[in-house]
Amino acid sequence: MSSTEASAWSPSGAAPTLDGVAPTNQRLATLLRDLLDDRSFAYSIGGFGALAEFHDDDADDVHASDGLLTLTSTRGALRLDTRRVDTARAWELLSAHAGRWQCGIGVLAPTAHARGAARRALTELGPDRDAVRAAHRDKLLFDLGCGLPHADFLVRTADPALIALLRQHAGEFVTVPGHAVLEAIIDASPERVMCSYAARIEVYQRIDRRHTPAGPHTHLLPALLGRRQVQAAGLPYPADHLPVLTLHPENPLVDGDGASRPFARAAWQRFEALLARYGDAEYVAEKRRQVLAVQHGMDPRDYVAPRSRLGRLARRVALRQLVHTLPDAARCAAWLEHSR
Repeated sequence: MSSTEASAWSPSGAAPTLDGVAPTNQRLATLLRDLLDDRSFAYSIGGFGALAEFHDDDADDVHASDGLLTLTSTRGALRLDTRRVDTARAWELLSAHAGRWQCGIGVLAPTAHARGAARRALTELGPDRDAVRAAHRDKLLFDLGCGLPHADFLVRTADPALIALLRQHAGEFVTVPGHAVLEAIIDASPERVMCSYAARIEVYQRIDRRHTPAGPHTHLLPALLGRRQVQAAGLPYPADHLPVLTLHPENPLVDGDGASRPFARAAWQRFEALLARYGDAEYVAEKRRQVLAVQHGMDPRDYVAPRSRLGRLARRVALRQLVHTLPDAARCAAWLEHSR
């Protein structure tokens, strides 16, 4: 694929025609290389209803070659082509849990390049010549037809029985609850591959019908696919860009299993530095304005509340964080009450 091709990228996560080409944003490429070395980060590709996640404390060291960053483990693999991204956007959202917030970093590419085929039918794609491991490159890839505009959910297999079933239903819309193809995939647990224009996550471990396993895993929820929703509402991504990979840093209030924990100030500070560098300018400025108002003892009734949705989000997140970062909890409580 050339750098000017507009759509329907190959589900490869690699760019063999770009060998020797430098990343378009070397500073971002260096940051991503450093973050992949931090095992506290998790990664995801996909959207509502179809998602792959990679996090493994036992992953090998990052391998970097010609702009490709690769992280592997016995349970899966992650590969990112830094030559295909040009920016990133750090974000925070309110959590449904009182007092918590979420945070992440979207690695972005221009929509003109990042929009894919968005297949809606089961499609055989041939051998996976771009598999991370050479041993997997003769196995066959099948796109399940989830229809996301920016990512493909694929299965990869050499199982003759599963291949025969997939070919039998080729061309059909199979991402509906209880479909025979989905049930067979759960039972056979083929490798799952989630691809975007610039990244891929491969999952090798088996599917568990009851519990989400630790480490690399996928989610396929047909009931949510009808939304064809790329991301959660409120993420401040530029309108002309799509996320090709999302980085999920350590949450200051939630451990790796999703359980509450005491506030981890170091984790909060690490993300604050990334937010200052890659956050939306309006969001960062409003958050800073709110923090200074509280620190300087302003009466909440004198604060001019932001009018934009993004500004209001910044204010509410800032106040939730001040509960943990400001010694005067009573002052924070008054601000929180006034902001409701």
